[in-house]
Amino acid sequence: MSGTESEIITCEPHAPRHGDLVGAWRVLERMDSGSFGIVYKVALASEPSRTCAMKMASKAGDPRFEREADLQSLVDSLYLPRFLDAGEWVSPRGERFPYIVMELVEGVPLYEWARTTGRRLTSRRVLQLLANLARGLEEVHHHGLHRDVKGGNVLVRGDGTAVLLDLGACWIRDARTLTVGSLPPGTPIYRSPEAVAFRERFWNDCEARYESRQQDDLYALGVTAYRLTTGKYPPEAGSSAKLLPPSALCRLDSGLEALILRMLSPEREARGTAAQLAEALEAAAASTRKSLDEPLRPSRSVLPTEPTRFRGERGWWLRVAALPAAAVGLTALGALVLALHPPGEHVEPLLPYLATEEEVAQLFSADAGVAEQAVASVHEVPVAGFPSFTLAKPMPKEPLPKQRRPPCEPRVERAIHGGCWVPVGDEKPPCGPKMYDYEGRCYLASYNAPRQPTSERP
Repeated sequence: MSGTESEIITCEPHAPRHGDLVGAWRVLERMDSGSFGIVYKVALASEPSRTCAMKMASKAGDPRFEREADLQSLVDSLYLPRFLDAGEWVSPRGERFPYIVMELVEGVPLYEWARTTGRRLTSRRVLQLLANLARGLEEVHHHGLHRDVKGGNVLVRGDGTAVLLDLGACWIRDARTLTVGSLPPGTPIYRSPEAVAFRERFWNDCEARYESRQQDDLYALGVTAYRLTTGKYPPEAGSSAKLLPPSALCRLDSGLEALILRMLSPEREARGTAAQLAEALEAAAASTRKSLDEPLRPSRSVLPTEPTRFRGERGWWLRVAALPAAAVGLTALGALVLALHPPGEHVEPLLPYLATEEEVAQLFSADAGVAEQAVASVHEVPVAGFPSFTLAKPMPKEPLPKQRRPPCEPRVERAIHGGCWVPVGDEKPPCGPKMYDYEGRCYLASYNAPRQPTSERP
């Protein structure tokens, strides 16, 4: 291993070094990291050819890892990583970091897989993948809940099966409450309508705790399916934006569309159970309808009328989201949108150019109406900014002075503790000195941009 790779492994003070023994496992390389843990590739010390994945807590004594290990050891499915071992690693400073060892799933992240599959992606193939994930959820739901279903937590193996990863945010029966805020850990765009409604209703109640259910996982699977087929996220639950049926954006089988809309139903009970959904998906995939084997294509209504400089790229809004937070704070968001995406200019849907989970910023829900919406609300465009006295710390319980208050801009902001906040791309805590931590993400306070002039200068 090169010196650079070794430095990556040891960038955390507590991180084991390349070649260190952690229980019966020898560390080979660091693979990934998330809000609560770091994932390493390891090998059994007595059998070096046997490589596995080890997830180690980012914080010493993290109680979530005990819960994750318990659930991981209980589930048994082809569509979930197989549990192998669990224990604690003692750092040179004497801190104890829990870890879990599981099957190393060789595969491609779901949205990346869809992008590389491109024009070979069919409705039948999507139904089969979703059926795999529903079966994985069925097994999880026998013992608890996943609570962070999303494309970034799905790998597609070489044999074409989908595997659901990362039980770090899970809930297990009879476990004690670990959540500090009103909602459990999770990814905002995947939250169910009932979870969002609870957050908005009890934002100022420090004791309120949302009780997740199986249907929350199914809604998140619906969001995943919508983006997989259309290349776009549906409107965030609770927003005023209208949910377009997938067929408005992409030509797909009617049976697949009906099941996606069922998962995204605002009525919790209409989503059914994971077992019922899996059966419906499998039955639809077994149908002989010719439309199931037709490649997914953008609908005629959203095809570009002429070539644009954006065609074939990974999404203009990604470049906006990648701007430094300070630049976003100093520039009117509407001006950015209009400069990069003039009215009347169409952007081809992302199939087969889907962006990765990490690339997709929460600043926008990418759709063809962003420019028009920006024009209509140019006087109330929120700006992500920060007063000079802010420090890196947990989200305050009250809004900051002059901060925007709900209702917040649904495509840009999130209402937290009575204020409007803008998530900073895929930044994870510890956040910078001008951001605030909340539910495993970094946020900037939102302030109204200065009112724009309504006429030109004389």
